Amino acid sequence: MTGLPAELIRGGVAYGYVHGWLSGASLSQAVIDGAGNWQIWLTLANGDQGLIVWNPNATVQFSIPGSIQVFEVDDIYGGTKPFSGNSIQVGESPVLLVGH
Repeated sequence: MTGLPAELIRGGVAYGYVHGWLSGASLSQAVIDGAGNWQIWLTLANGDQGLIVWNPNATVQFSIPGSIQVFEVDDIYGGTKPFSGNSIQVGESPVLLVGH
């Protein structure tokens, strides 16, 4: 990878993780809500619910819908954190909310 700009390397890593999220998943719904949050609802390959969410215009507090009980948050660079709560800060980088 010598000689490649760092942006290409980070972009490739992000693409790999998002591809992993989507591989074997089925799309349930895609919406842009009134606050400008993009929401992609999925059934993940392992049967868990997934919600990919981001806001391309601002960093905002996103209220997690009651229809998903999120237990994990994954970012596009491979970070995974356990989660409990009913809202999360989102911005221009998509995150995957994994739940039941």
